[in-house]
Amino acid sequence: MKLKASTNKKISVALGVLTAIAACVLILGDTWGFPALAKQIFASITGMTAIVNVYFLGSTAEKITKGQA
Repeated sequence: MKLKASTNKKISVALGVLTAIAACVLILGDTWGFPALAKQIFASITGMTAIVNVYFLGSTAEKITKGQA
């Protein structure tokens, strides 16, 4: 899928923020008393972000290799 560079950056930032939130939930899961649920939430969010990365941003490495990025 071809996207503009600015769109790729927005998606990348959004995925980074989402992953950071998931990491915070994982870290605070022990404190809040739900470590097992925190691990499930973290695994679900990081799995979804990985799929989105592969689908939408897969062409980024190709653009960098060709010098288009």
